[in-house]
Order: sequence, then structure tokens, then C-alpha cells
Amino acid sequence: MILRLTSREFEIKPASFKVLPPKIVRWLIEKFPCYLGGRKFTTKPETIRAEDVHAVVADTLENAERKVPVVLVSSDRETDLPLAHPGRLAERIAALGEVFVLSDRWAAYSLIDEIGKPFACYGGAVRIYWPGFHSPRDPGHHFVYLPSRLRAIEASDRGIEDVIFGWLRAISVMRVVEGPVTAAAIDAIRVDVRRRRAAEQEHLEAEIAAGRATIDSVKVELEKVRQERDFALDRASDLGHELENQKAQWANWQEYVISQQQDAQPQLELEAQEFSSVLAALTSASVDFGRYLTVLDTAWESATESRYKDAEEVYKARVTDGRLGGVCTAWEAPSRSIG
Repeated sequence: MILRLTSREFEIKPASFKVLPPKIVRWLIEKFPCYLGGRKFTTKPETIRAEDVHAVVADTLENAERKVPVVLVSSDRETDLPLAHPGRLAERIAALGEVFVLSDRWAAYSLIDEIGKPFACYGGAVRIYWPGFHSPRDPGHHFVYLPSRLRAIEASDRGIEDVIFGWLRAISVMRVVEGPVTAAAIDAIRVDVRRRRAAEQEHLEAEIAAGRATIDSVKVELEKVRQERDFALDRASDLGHELENQKAQWANWQEYVISQQQDAQPQLELEAQEFSSVLAALTSASVDFGRYLTVLDTAWESATESRYKDAEEVYKARVTDGRLGGVCTAWEAPSRSIG
């Protein structure tokens, strides 16, 4: 399906229209079972719990047959809710990608344990895992939209679903390789045509050698050769135009990738934190390092009452405690004890 916009008049200013996926795509997916690479398309996001992470990594992220990207949405540190809207995102990129949502920070912790922190998605970020993902590869290839960038996008006149849909739409037009079934059918037809033409030419040559060939039969053969020549010339011309078109698309795609790299960060790193109070700093630290750090009730009381402590220093100290707890846990893991 090809959609084009044209006009007899123009104004040089940013485009005011928004390109959306055809409604028939969502209708087909919702009414009929649609598959690609053995995976069923859906217009709904799928929630991942902590106990589901291992299976999702093995069966989805690292699935060698996966043909479309996975967009993973994590929860914000403080609210434990996504900063992006998973439902809108899943509807917008239906048939172009799959959307998964980490249910809570415990699911994010499990993902970190499963594939490593450089490859994970947590703290409200949104990450794209392209087909062919495997954790030993460069994590920078699988772009991350950090919370700060998500908030900036939402504050503009577009949402993250618009940004990701635009990116996937631009990528999809670069898919020029025929599928295996189509390619096999085309090759079989070409082989059969060549075989029949070779047999016809051999028969005509035998007829000429035996003196049985007529002028009409020779004219018929010459006409076939002329048609094949014209078809080959037309095809060469079409391929030349197609090559120029692909070059133009490739140039546009390179420009688009550069703009997307400005939107998305290649590494998921801890963002600089600004806290309005000690209580906010302690809350964020407990969310980030809850599996290694226990906050006592007296600490909560002190944070609530304090007006003089440096909130940023409190958070930095808890980061150090949390990381130390993670190191101790990893060191003691074989014995399943901490002492």
C-alpha cells in the first residue's frame, strides 16, 4: 500500500499533518490471527512480571526468528508507573513492533539480572530491542529513551508513540529483500521459463539444420527474441530508477537516524538527580536499590522531620550503600548467605 500527499500550492513551514498507520491494519490484527516469524501480532501491550522475565528474554528478545523490534516500557522510580502510554504505543506501532511493559521495579531488577545493566531498561525509560538481539552485543545499538527525554517529548506537540512510529515507518520502507517463499517462487518460474525457451530454440535450430524450418516459424522466433530484448531493456531502465530511488531513501534514512540518535541515548545511565527534600531523595534511593538496601522506620521519620540535611548528599550516600550491597550479594551468591 502506497500513500502520497500532493498539492498545487505550498508554504515553506513545518508540516502540520501527522502520518498515522492505516486503520485497516489494526482491524485485521484484531479480527484475524496474523503472524510473522511465528509470532502473533497484537494491538495490546503485554505485561512482564518478575517471574516472566527469563522466558521473555529467551522466547522473545533473543528469539532468532523475530522479525520486528520489541519496545520495552519501564516504570518511573517514584510513582512506579510508566512515563509512556503503553496502550497508545502498541496501537500506533501494530505490525511494526511489539510492546512489553515491566510490571514494577522488581521486574526491572530481574531483567538486569538476566541480561546485565547495560542492556536493561528501568527507571521509567523506554528501550527498543531490534531483531537479532543478544546481550553480548553492543548495547548502544538498542536505543534508550531516558525519562528526561520522554518528558521533553511529551511536553512538545508529539508523544513517544509518534517518535517511535516515525522511526519504524522510515525503517520499514528500506526492506527491499523478498521473503523466502516469494523468492523461491520467482526463482522456480524463471528456471521454468529459461528451460522452455532453450527447448524451443533447440527445436528451431534442428528444424533449420534439417531444412524443414519455414519463414513463418523463423519470424515467430525472431519476434519472441525482440520482445525479450525489449523487456530486458525496460527492466534495466526500471532497475536504474529503483536504484536512484533507493539512494534517495537511504540518504533520507541516514538523516533520520541522526535525528533519532539525538532523541535516544545509546546507554542507559543514572540520570542526574534533583530532589526537593531529603524525603524525596530517600524515597528514590529505596526504589533504586530496594533489593539491597533496607530503610529503617527511624530513617523515614528523620527524613520527614529534617529541614537541614543536603538531599543530594543523602541520595549519593544511599547509592554507595546500595552498590556495596549489590557487590556483597554477588560475592556471597554461591553460598546463598550474606554475613
